[in-house]
Amino acid sequence: MKRLLLPAFSLIFAASGLYAQAVNTTVCEVLKNPRAFDGKIVAIKGTVVAGFDQFVINDGNCGKEISGIWLAYPQGTKAKSGPAVMLELSPAHNFAGAAAAAARTPVTLAKDKPFKQFDSALAQIDTSGGICMGCVKNEVQATLTGRLDAVESAAVKSDGSGKIVGLGGFGNMNAYPARLVIASVADVVIKPAGFGLPGQPGQNPPEPKQANLGVGGLSSTDNGSAVAIKNIESGIVPNGSGQGAQPTQPAGPDSYSEQLATLQKIAAAMAPIPITIQIQKDVALLPKPKEHSSIVIGNGVTGEVAANEGAPAALDSPDGVIYTCTINHDKLSGTAAMLTLVHVAQQISDVRAAAAGNRQAPLLGMEHNAWLVSVTTAATYGVKTMALQGGYLIWNAGWPDADKSDNLQTALDKYLSNEEGLKP
Repeated sequence: MKRLLLPAFSLIFAASGLYAQAVNTTVCEVLKNPRAFDGKIVAIKGTVVAGFDQFVINDGNCGKEISGIWLAYPQGTKAKSGPAVMLELSPAHNFAGAAAAAARTPVTLAKDKPFKQFDSALAQIDTSGGICMGCVKNEVQATLTGRLDAVESAAVKSDGSGKIVGLGGFGNMNAYPARLVIASVADVVIKPAGFGLPGQPGQNPPEPKQANLGVGGLSSTDNGSAVAIKNIESGIVPNGSGQGAQPTQPAGPDSYSEQLATLQKIAAAMAPIPITIQIQKDVALLPKPKEHSSIVIGNGVTGEVAANEGAPAALDSPDGVIYTCTINHDKLSGTAAMLTLVHVAQQISDVRAAAAGNRQAPLLGMEHNAWLVSVTTAATYGVKTMALQGGYLIWNAGWPDADKSDNLQTALDKYLSNEEGLKP
């Protein structure tokens, strides 16, 4: 009996010691100067969101482009919660910058009752109707204690020739300057995420913005989502049948090979306008099934710190980077998983375009572009409705033609600001 109790007592002891040495701080204080907290054990209270490509803690607008701290579990946690999809950048064998496995103090997670409440609440997906990209039922207010990892800059840096020499920070697209590796959870308050499929794109929507956010040739001004939607409604690829949007959602292919084949058919039939030409390029980036490629597509839970983080891979890459896309098929399947593939491919396109031009690729612009190509692909495929976390309806085939572009842009702007916490 003593042998069985000893690990539990050790865990309680470790958690108590962790609380004793933790620095109490806030999300905004960390984001003011992330490097000042690098390697420290901190306790932060805030709202945790585990959405489409998010696993963050935030506490309102911190006046930064990114107002959240990325969250991660220690390796081997096998938690149920985390982002539905994550794109991670890591050094290839021919990486042009410095690459070595990160040396950080290990963190052990206390899998106690508060953690189990936290994990369970954030893992519950919402299936209340239509296609919703990684939508969950709950968000959680909690105090998280753990190791804070930070970088000076989360920008992806290049040498101007297309070779990437610096991979930035943490989380999705390595875009976050700070990451909290969770050791314990306390003060858990579960709140409904407020998801639904409203008839309008969000409550009290702001005026659509027309800022040029494009990195890889797309923007709300020079590309024009209105042009894309107009062409889609004219029947470019109306679900492959020439009949326009169908009364029910297309089921979508299940396997990666089927999803890729379907995307190739959709892209090949698109009329040549800037956004559809970009989609064709994005689809061409996706690796063939079982191909050894610098773009890796996998299935699994996405919330853990990677093994040997920072160490170079054995494979070379055109830009010196391995792009690993992990999709949790329990949260994204069928049509949603297929649309996720083109979404991620656009993000990779933007990173590579920025590297070739030696320009920073802001997360806001990349997310904006990725959702435009996702919606265009969805509408072309015959998807009736498509929503995002928080109840933001970004596509409804039943909207009047004159409103489609404005409704899309309004909902997307509000989602990126309110849910993703991204600011221009």
